Amino acid sequence: MQQARERLTKEELEAVSRLLNFSKSGAFETRWGTGKETGSFTIVELEFISKSIVSCFTNGSIVFNFGVLKGSGRIEKFRDELAYAAIGELGFSIPEDYIDRYPKIHPAAWIPKVDILIDIVTKLIDKYKAA
Repeated sequence: MQQARERLTKEELEAVSRLLNFSKSGAFETRWGTGKETGSFTIVELEFISKSIVSCFTNGSIVFNFGVLKGSGRIEKFRDELAYAAIGELGFSIPEDYIDRYPKIHPAAWIPKVDILIDIVTKLIDKYKAA
């Protein structure tokens, strides 16, 4: 997080911190990256997905890890609904072939919508955890 403190504006750092705190809650595990140029943390859901959902980098960008969200119908439905929500509710540009992709979202696009992003992920986790 030191690198993020040095690189990001106050607003960006607050949003990254909110996402990090979310990743440390309940059913998630936070995994730290070891990138050469930017550090990162990844949000991993533990109960039914056990794979990375979103990664956040110290330059303020996030990445949806759609490419790894495979292996069962429930995981794939979760991935698809997350992609549709990213487009419809958050207004993000997600490629049509997102199933095998890792779309990067720049800070200006997601920072103002961090609470909506957290709410979407929470609702989808709850929905598919119960399924």
